[in-house]
Amino acid sequence: MRKLRSQSDIRNALFPPWFVSMEVFKQFQRLLPKLYHQRFRLYFDRYGCIHCKRKQVLYGCSGLCISCLPLVDSRLRQVDKDMKKLYGGKKSAPAKRFLSGRESARQLLADLRGKV
Repeated sequence: MRKLRSQSDIRNALFPPWFVSMEVFKQFQRLLPKLYHQRFRLYFDRYGCIHCKRKQVLYGCSGLCISCLPLVDSRLRQVDKDMKKLYGGKKSAPAKRFLSGRESARQLLADLRGKV
């Protein structure tokens, strides 16, 4: 029997890291395998748009059709503005800490590269 995941596990597995700077987002994208980027496209092909559920429409990205993409994008931009008001632009600080830790780990493990 398959173990049920928590709500936060499901949310973290479902959506990409949208609330980081573009520079950090691109670094995340480079770390992900190519198949990861096809996940939402395959979802769209099978079930339709995540937002409107239509199937006979053009694909946009992230599981959204070309019609729903601007709506979700504008909503995310509004959320970004709200976050900036709430947190004073500090939303990228955790990402920088993550990446500095990642870089430290790479340096520490550099001598093991290629031996596995």
